[in-house]
Amino acid sequence: MPQFRADAFGPGAVPEDVAAFNAAMGRQFGDPPDIWDVGIDQARSGGFMPLPPPSPRAFDIQIADHLSLHVVPNARPRAVLLHIHGGGFVLGGAAHQDVLLERMADAIGATCVSEPIPTSGGSRSALCHRHLVDPGHDVLGGGRG
Repeated sequence: MPQFRADAFGPGAVPEDVAAFNAAMGRQFGDPPDIWDVGIDQARSGGFMPLPPPSPRAFDIQIADHLSLHVVPNARPRAVLLHIHGGGFVLGGAAHQDVLLERMADAIGATCVSEPIPTSGGSRSALCHRHLVDPGHDVLGGGRG
């Protein structure tokens, strides 16, 4: 059975550069308010935590009433990646994943499509999927419908 050393988890075990980073983050963000005090709408719009920068190449396409897809195209795509992010249940949104989606689009040669906050037991995800595989839509080529 492995033995755990209590001193491995004490303040002295934290490297100096990590402690300095943690202290700087504490000063920058201080003591943030509780998310429920801020309110979900304000928190999602950057009132709770900083939002990542949007991609200059991203755009949204409306596919149904109250449902759009956020597209981060690849100039020469070989595939489409449907990104369904669970974080949107509370924070974040389809357009808040652009940095990650750009990296994936460039690394694997795919146009990345992010679904908005998933709800309704997957029915919205199914609608997004059907839109992507419908030959009448040019999402793969980065077109706008």
